[in-house]
Amino acid sequence: MAVIVRIVSADGKKIVSRSLHEVPKNLKVPAGATVEVIDEASGRKLPVAQHQLAEAAPVQSETTTTTHDHADDIVIEFEEADSWDTAETALKQIAGETIDGFSEASELVLANLALADANTTEFDTQSGLFGDGGSNVLLYGALGLTALAGGIVLLSDDDDDDNGGTGGDGDGDGGQPDVLAPDAPTGLDLAASDDDGAADDDNITTISSGLTISGTAEGGSSVELFDGSISLGTATADSAGSFSIDVALGTATHEITAKATDAAGNTSSASEALTITVVAPAVPSSALNASIDGNGDVVTLYFDEAIDPATLPSASVFSVTQNGAQTINDVEVTGNRIVLTLSAPLAADGAVAVSLNGAGLTDTAGNPVSGFTDLPVTNRLDLVQSGAINFGQSSGIALDGAEIAAFDPLSDRIFITGSDGVQVVQLGADLSMTLLGTISVGTNNITSVAVSNGIVAVAVVADDKTQSGS
Repeated sequence: MAVIVRIVSADGKKIVSRSLHEVPKNLKVPAGATVEVIDEASGRKLPVAQHQLAEAAPVQSETTTTTHDHADDIVIEFEEADSWDTAETALKQIAGETIDGFSEASELVLANLALADANTTEFDTQSGLFGDGGSNVLLYGALGLTALAGGIVLLSDDDDDDNGGTGGDGDGDGGQPDVLAPDAPTGLDLAASDDDGAADDDNITTISSGLTISGTAEGGSSVELFDGSISLGTATADSAGSFSIDVALGTATHEITAKATDAAGNTSSASEALTITVVAPAVPSSALNASIDGNGDVVTLYFDEAIDPATLPSASVFSVTQNGAQTINDVEVTGNRIVLTLSAPLAADGAVAVSLNGAGLTDTAGNPVSGFTDLPVTNRLDLVQSGAINFGQSSGIALDGAEIAAFDPLSDRIFITGSDGVQVVQLGADLSMTLLGTISVGTNNITSVAVSNGIVAVAVVADDKTQSGS
């Protein structure tokens, strides 16, 4: 059974991995490292029961803490390696790789090849042997020296083209290809300096560009951030596994994930999502103008939004000046107005200015109200004499009773109750009135009429007044 053996350091930053034709009987393992055995065909981790040599230091097995029947566990004897180089060299030897040039076995095969019949053309793909009818020799070709008999693989680490193609995993050590994906990145986080919400760790921000997202991945791996399925950019994790990427996000809620790709091209699964909400910046409300009202003892401020009365500060944050500061006795909020009541009327002459010098005041949407200094007050409503408006009759019409009326602006018609039903009157552009007709409704004892969006509703008393009307 072909397996992949991985020796992993305690911090996960050092990994030695090889593909073997069968489970090894012993391994040299650095102290504190973890050993994993994986079925190459299925990718399933196999249970390992460690048998340590007497002189060996404790070595961890990936599956020794799992509760299961150990009758079928794989038994491997662990011997402590004095270094990671020693452990890697020993694993290479088990894999059948040469360490320095060709091994003695490979030299023997080369010698046998020299004795092979030059006319040999038959090759057994199952045994890896040439056959000439009476003798067999091993094949050594451009891909390296291979002895398949007994499940042993001998590979030369002499690269002919600088990792270009004489076998191995292309890293110059003649090893097996790395086919294991790195772990998914962890710890995605938005930089506190970019998190300007109510708290610097709530991942709510008004900043939409230059957002720094950091995390941890396999050292040296290429990390790519995604907003859903959209790539946001890549960065290379440093030797400690740390990475950070600056991104731009629109106003919305985003689910940010990361994937790591190692040097062999293996890509991890996606990380846990980091939820970031980008909101539009608050638009401060501002004062539009001001007026002097009442008997000259009231200053009214007008704002572009309705003011939240609960955030109204004390009178001390406002100031009214006319040849000096004026005393403010009271402050009230009405809609988009703030009314300041003074202790005495302002003079008829002399420039008047008003200021808002404090913070905390907001509109009903929660946006702050911008402060201001010396806003001129030029509207002196207290000095404008009230005028009179005279009304005269424009036209008239004779109706059969006219107690209740309702006007429909869509049709310029007036619906008026009468003794014979609802009278419909057309109103002309010159305010002239024309009776269009009368609509009889039930008993015609109508108690109310109303009209909205072209629909007229009336309430009619039933013949039997003890019954409900219609």
